[in-house]
Amino acid sequence: MALMVDQPIREIPLPREFPLVSRGKVRDTFGIPPEMVAGRDDLLLQVTTDRASALNVKLMPGIADRGLVLVGLTTFFAQAIMGIREILIEGIKTHIVEADFERFSEPLRRVELLRGRSLIIRRQLVVPIESVVRFYLTGTAWRDYQRTGAIFGCHVPAGLKEWDPVPESACWTPTLKSALDEPLTLEILPLIFNGNMIDRIRYLSIQVMNKIAELADKAGFVLIDGKLEWGINRANELVLVDEWGTPDACRWVTKETFEAGQPVSYDKDPIRHWLQPILDAGQPVPEIPAELQAEVRERYLEVYRRVAGQELV
Repeated sequence: MALMVDQPIREIPLPREFPLVSRGKVRDTFGIPPEMVAGRDDLLLQVTTDRASALNVKLMPGIADRGLVLVGLTTFFAQAIMGIREILIEGIKTHIVEADFERFSEPLRRVELLRGRSLIIRRQLVVPIESVVRFYLTGTAWRDYQRTGAIFGCHVPAGLKEWDPVPESACWTPTLKSALDEPLTLEILPLIFNGNMIDRIRYLSIQVMNKIAELADKAGFVLIDGKLEWGINRANELVLVDEWGTPDACRWVTKETFEAGQPVSYDKDPIRHWLQPILDAGQPVPEIPAELQAEVRERYLEVYRRVAGQELV
């Protein structure tokens, strides 16, 4: 059973034999000694903390239990994603090797805070693309449509309104994986990446997001859009990496608010709304107010409850 906490967990110290490999906005990745994993040298420990950021700003102190929700939803959706079977698809692979804390090596099992927050993953060569799949016209796609009459270079009908369904031709809108997430048009992509790989990423990304949207619908949500990241394994196969289906990676809106024409998304939107005026005014960013921390925490937990059909603990 995962240990829920009152205060955000920003870092989990590990025994010396697990060296820090990288530290991201939310996740810390550690090396695993090969002797603990049958001599394998391609396995890593990925730990998801409660750290938070928005609008490219790192925020203090974070959102308690957020890491548990991100890992819980990623592993929940992994089962459905790996079960996708179609012509030429023999199951979509993910980078997860082990999600069961009880099967971790003994030194890791002594660190109880890792339970529910950590995964043993396989090292992959990451493709530097954010694979964005859109189902409804809003956000940056809506702003681009208003400005250009297209969606990041994809020609679509005139007269669309915000929250209209996105035409199939424009539902995949990849960006370059960078601080600015620059859009990559279909004309530019083949000049940078292998065309066959791009076609495969597009196809698989849509299959994955369709499956997540199907499960979201069953849970009483409308999936507005979402992003995926892909890696390439030693067999030259595409593998899902990072996270998928979480409130960090997708925009979840409750059906009742969507159908009422006043969509409420269950993600970091309240933090963005609080933060934007502070940035616009050029003021120092304070800690996230306690009541805002509690509101966002409950939104994350509610997504997990509805989707997984159970409490987090």
